[in-house]
Amino acid sequence: MTYLFLFLSALGFLDSAYLTIQHYSRDPFACPLFGGCEEVTSSIYSEIFGIPTALLGVLYYGTIFLLSIYSFLKEDKKIMTIASQLTIAGVLASLYLVYIQVYVLSAICFYCILSAISSTLLFVIGALHLNKLKKFELKFIFDYFSKFSTREKIIGALRISLGFIFLWAFLSKAEMWLSGNHPAKGFLENGTRGIFAATFASGSENYLLNGLYMFGLFATGTALMLGITRRLATISGTLMMLFIYASSLPPANNPIVDEHIIYILLFLLLYFDKDAYSIFGFYAIWQKQKVVEKYKFLR
Repeated sequence: MTYLFLFLSALGFLDSAYLTIQHYSRDPFACPLFGGCEEVTSSIYSEIFGIPTALLGVLYYGTIFLLSIYSFLKEDKKIMTIASQLTIAGVLASLYLVYIQVYVLSAICFYCILSAISSTLLFVIGALHLNKLKKFELKFIFDYFSKFSTREKIIGALRISLGFIFLWAFLSKAEMWLSGNHPAKGFLENGTRGIFAATFASGSENYLLNGLYMFGLFATGTALMLGITRRLATISGTLMMLFIYASSLPPANNPIVDEHIIYILLFLLLYFDKDAYSIFGFYAIWQKQKVVEKYKFLR
């Protein structure tokens, strides 16, 4: 394990050092694969509070390398445990940066992906080490997932995925909303069509309507992902889907059914499946809260 830590941290260190040099030199450099190196390394995301992310990578990999060297020379497992715990921060940072490349910049930097692979492998090896020492109980995770049947796992994944769609829509519009703008305006003015299009467009700057829209996204997404407030999630989610369905009547690709009807059926499926909110969720704990006992609609 120590040899793998030394190799991967050295690889990550050299990779990050090269990117740091390129960041400060501002010289154009070739991208062996993907072709997005220049765009990624010159973007606003290449720095955090004025510090190059590549330089932070140098410090991270350098620390892992030095801890690994010390653990190897002194045969000190405690130091290797510290290094293994640090890899959690490394893999989280890599996931964030990969997300920025793929979904924000739509450009891939070969050297950044190489760093992400190094940090991920370090995390995997470190996690196995921590699990062996009973400091990172992977068996507990495996035991938790194994108690659910295949059907239950699919239902749980369906609920969480559906919740992520709503919560992500809320997060992507939150900054606009908090700045005093109308998050639903673009959809109501440009995304509607059919017999009710003019009616929906007339409410594009209505503060109450926009507030209800954001509340619906947040409440539905949070309830589904956490496995709480089954009634609220079903009611708010269904009403939102009916609202959007009515904004484009008749449907473009089918005389009756479109994706919003499918969403409504999914909400009903999750509501009437008594275990759907308990799988990978906190439904049982939520039901014991005093506020839920007082307000039944939160059940």
